[in-house]
Amino acid sequence: MEGESVNPTVETEQRPQFDAILVHSFLISRIKDPSAEQEPFKGSLRSRLAARAAALLYYEGLARNIVVVGGKVKGPSYPSTASVIMDELVNKYNVPKENIFMNEEEYNTEEEIGTLSKLSKEKGWSNVASISFRTHEKFVRDILSSVPREIRTSFISIEGIINKYDDPVVQRLVKRLNSSKYQWEYKAYEGTKVFLRRKLPGVYRKMLKKNEQLRRTKNKSGELTLHGIDVFKS
Repeated sequence: MEGESVNPTVETEQRPQFDAILVHSFLISRIKDPSAEQEPFKGSLRSRLAARAAALLYYEGLARNIVVVGGKVKGPSYPSTASVIMDELVNKYNVPKENIFMNEEEYNTEEEIGTLSKLSKEKGWSNVASISFRTHEKFVRDILSSVPREIRTSFISIEGIINKYDDPVVQRLVKRLNSSKYQWEYKAYEGTKVFLRRKLPGVYRKMLKKNEQLRRTKNKSGELTLHGIDVFKS
C-alpha cells in the first residue's frame, strides 16, 4: 500500500449518496525510524485499509464527509487511533480536513456509532453509512439498529469497496488478510461480542464497564498494562 494514491474518478461536487461515512478504527503500531525525534506511529493494516476505503468512497463522490472515532488505546502518551487515521486521510490521500470529523474520546463500536448518530442530528445528515470488515458486520448492524429511524443507516464492507474501486494489488492483500490465522481470531472475537450483546446483555454491559476501568490502569511509562487490553475494541 505504501506509495500508492487514490485518484478521484467522479467529481466530489456531485450529490453524494451518503452525507457521511463512519470509519471504525482498529489499532496502531510503531514505525521503526531511528532518525525520528519522536517515535512515529501508523495505523495497523486493518486501520490503513479502512482509511483507504473511506478515501475511495470520498473520491468516487459517494460520501461528502468522513467520521473517524478512536481513543488512545495504548495509553495517554500515545496518539489516538482516530488521529492516526485522520493523518492518513489528509496527508496520504489528500482528503480535505473540513470534510473529516474526528472524536478521540471513544473506544468501542457502540461509542463510535453514538458519535455518528450525534453528529447526524447536529449536522442534519439523513443518510449515513458505517464501513468496516465483513467479519464486523453483524455486530455493527446490531448497533446501527439503535440509531434514530429518521437517519437512514447502511453498512458497507471494506472488502466490497476495495474489490470494486481499488487496484488488484490491494485486492490481493485484503484476500490474504482474510485468509490468515489472524482472521480466525478476529472472527472468534467478533462472534463473542455478538453473542454476549444479544444473549447475555447484563454480562456484556459489565464487561464493557470493566474494560473502561482497566483502560485507566497504566504502568510506569504511562502505557496500558496487559490487564488493560481492550476486550471490546473494534
